[in-house]
Amino acid sequence: PDGTRITAKTVAAAPGPEEVRKQSDSIAYVDLDAIHPPLCIRSRQPGDRFRPMGMQRNRKLKEIFIKCKLPRSQRDRIPLIEDRGQIFWIPGIRMAEGFQVLESTRRVLKIEVVPSADAVWARPTTRKECK
Repeated sequence: PDGTRITAKTVAAAPGPEEVRKQSDSIAYVDLDAIHPPLCIRSRQPGDRFRPMGMQRNRKLKEIFIKCKLPRSQRDRIPLIEDRGQIFWIPGIRMAEGFQVLESTRRVLKIEVVPSADAVWARPTTRKECK
């Protein structure tokens, strides 16, 4: 509703590790075999949990947003990309564990988010605490 655009397409060849590491805050490469389309794009809901890549346990989405110092007024505007009820990417913040591209990955989905001009949540200065 705020003008943010999200596109997804399969990539013919899996990107190399360097390209995946360089992925921007607005682009995610996902192991296509780890997800089951159709995917859902939604805003946060009470009780949402997320398991950031490299972590052993789920964290409350509210805690992640607080740590990232996202303004409360912007938290409902962040698009969450979900598969079967599990959030696997918070654009500009983190990818979830289990969805990342590995050396064994055969098929890759590239998801790109183009935030609207007024999307405060997408500004680099807002997200610097998240990394």
